[in-house]
Amino acid sequence: HIVDYEGLFSMSSRLTGDFLLTCRYSPEILDWAQAFRFEAKTVSMKSAQHVRLKEYVVGRDLSWL
Repeated sequence: HIVDYEGLFSMSSRLTGDFLLTCRYSPEILDWAQAFRFEAKTVSMKSAQHVRLKEYVVGRDLSWL
């Protein structure tokens, strides 16, 4: 799947409430998060095939994480 991350982050920046995104682990995601002044933290996850991977959790305030 091709994801329009710029559009997704732009739309998220206009939300009035809190939100949480999970995104693939890549420098591009971190760049978009920083460009829109969001926090991004790395979390570990396990795929359906039980492979351990990293992904980003993105939001305005991730102090709870």
